[in-house]
Amino acid sequence: MHKNKILIIKNDTFDVDSLKRTLEEDYAVLVMTDQDADLALQDSDTNSPSAVLIFSEQRDTLCEQFKKNKITAQIPVLYVAENFDEQEVARGIETGASDFLQKPFVNSAVKLRVQHHIALAQYQNQLDELLMQHKSRMKETLDVLYAQKDQDFRQAALVHTGRLASLGEMATSMAHEISQPLNIISIAMQGWQLMADRDILDQTKILKTIPSLLNNVERISFLIDHVRTLGHCTRENREINICDVLQNALSLCKKQFDNSGISINARIEDDLPPVFAVESEIEQVALNLLSNARCVLEMQNGSSGFDPKIVISCYSQGGMVYFDVEDNGGGINPAYEEKIFESFFSTKEPGKGTGLGLSICRQIMERYRGELTLHNMPGQGARFTVSLPASI
Repeated sequence: MHKNKILIIKNDTFDVDSLKRTLEEDYAVLVMTDQDADLALQDSDTNSPSAVLIFSEQRDTLCEQFKKNKITAQIPVLYVAENFDEQEVARGIETGASDFLQKPFVNSAVKLRVQHHIALAQYQNQLDELLMQHKSRMKETLDVLYAQKDQDFRQAALVHTGRLASLGEMATSMAHEISQPLNIISIAMQGWQLMADRDILDQTKILKTIPSLLNNVERISFLIDHVRTLGHCTRENREINICDVLQNALSLCKKQFDNSGISINARIEDDLPPVFAVESEIEQVALNLLSNARCVLEMQNGSSGFDPKIVISCYSQGGMVYFDVEDNGGGINPAYEEKIFESFFSTKEPGKGTGLGLSICRQIMERYRGELTLHNMPGQGARFTVSLPASI
């Protein structure tokens, strides 16, 4: 039976023999010095490891080498040291490290952490494959769209294409969102294992941890069920609460905003009236606007003194319910303002956008007698506003 491979990179001061024996119960383990780490990259075409543990002060440099290589970029890299300060952790996260293990540790607990990160990486690969499948189906839909002259069919194909693109975006977002509760569950399990090894695990400690574990299991279940619902939605119009729709959209992508250092400020008016619409379609609009804002801010991130922010406002006025998504990403080139809602027009880099999102969002709003408008502030940011008739 083929075993996943674990690569341990160490300097001369670390003794990893005991840990190696524990890992070899389930994995093929290769140990090499940090001076020989280049050999691991040269061998990556045919023999990539499933995880890398680095016992070396050169960990950031080594991790960066792995992340720059297309073949090894998705492999989880775990740092191991006597201790880490906050700056070291921040640098490691920026470089691409997946976890930080402090000595002394229990070998069985390290193995659990390795198992967790390998499983998470495999799950991410599955989501990437799902995204590729969605892109393939999207291309097939576009091919059919171009071949059809019937306007109604073309409209339906455009909406379907936009939904596939949104689902692909959600698949990536969900991987980030699920990683946090999985980490909490993994750490709790490792704590139990550590106490069991020391013969201090009792029922009281287990019962004290169980509610937190159940909450995180429910969180994972909600995310999976919610994406499944969006992927197989009905066309049923009903009264919906815009605040709930925005909250659901944020729950699917908040981790990506956190990872990009983007702060979100929500301004929600109390007692908003409901609107009458298909909930999944309004959520698709919200997800698209949030995703566009994130992409704009990520392109600006790294600029000196730049503090990326998104402001979400939700309010009612004159029988209409509104929600705004505003970013401080510098705004849109004024020359593009009239084209921004046209089908297949995109300001994103080639390969990172279909140019359909805003066009479909506006069409969805028009179907419900609402609007999607842009308020552009060149040099400052952009605000997209959605308006829908209140149902009461």
